[in-house]
Amino acid sequence: MFNIFKSLESQQIEYGRNLAEHASIEPLIERCRYAGFIIEVHGCRFDQFCQSDRAREAFMLAVDHRIRRQDFTDLVIHPASSDLNQDLGPRVVFDSRGRVLMSWGA
Repeated sequence: MFNIFKSLESQQIEYGRNLAEHASIEPLIERCRYAGFIIEVHGCRFDQFCQSDRAREAFMLAVDHRIRRQDFTDLVIHPASSDLNQDLGPRVVFDSRGRVLMSWGA
């Protein structure tokens, strides 16, 4: 029975990573600094598959990795912006209906 729960959590972790890879990420830039990041997930199954702390952590790590790579949605960032500190600024996750699902960061 323990293996069933372990398998379910593994599926949730993988779903969280996959959701982060397909999310829209838009940086908010103010006075040549990142003020925050808006992350929009597509689909309404976030709550169902990101119930465990490890699944949410996998999602957050994948989003932070994309932010470090400047993998933003439909936005061209000037090469000099690599000097900006992406660790600053809160991250806020919304669903496609505008509901806040979670947030983290400064």
